[in-house]
Amino acid sequence: MKIIPINDCLKKNDFEFIKIDSTTSTMNEAKKKINFLKKNLIILSKKQTEGKGRLGNKWISPLGNIYSSIVTSNLIDPYILSKFGMLTSVAIKKSLEYINIDKVFFKWPNDIYVENKKISGIIQEYHYNLENKKFLIIGVGINVCSSPQNIKYKTTFIKEFNKKISVEYFFVIFINFFLDSFDNFIN
Repeated sequence: MKIIPINDCLKKNDFEFIKIDSTTSTMNEAKKKINFLKKNLIILSKKQTEGKGRLGNKWISPLGNIYSSIVTSNLIDPYILSKFGMLTSVAIKKSLEYINIDKVFFKWPNDIYVENKKISGIIQEYHYNLENKKFLIIGVGINVCSSPQNIKYKTTFIKEFNKKISVEYFFVIFINFFLDSFDNFIN
């Protein structure tokens, strides 16, 4: 796959993009924005102070990793949730393989592992705006420069395998794979 600049990729797929320095959670940011959305949205933050994991767990979010939420309004059927979990996981896997990281596997329903260590997590939920329109919000955390060490399972990060990759460029790779899969799924 040819990786194209993020603005071209977003425009092609009709997504708006917001980049912020810090937030409590990109999921919270997404919920604030859905009342004003005219198109689908991707939010990227350099840092989260109250990152959310599955089942109310906290996602530890230091500087140097990817914290993003993807908001789409054109997918409202309940069966979509599991399909988008798979689509997002596969996009992360393809992104890692694109930069020559292999031995990637999924721990259903929302974790991505490399060499038996967690490198990424996904959280998804539906949220309604003030007009009662339903939105799917996909939260994505990817360890690029560091990973938490004070938890009950082993973790890793991309720079352990590829020291040259930047957070920004890996995000562009991921968004290219995600939006390519998104476009194929929708069409």
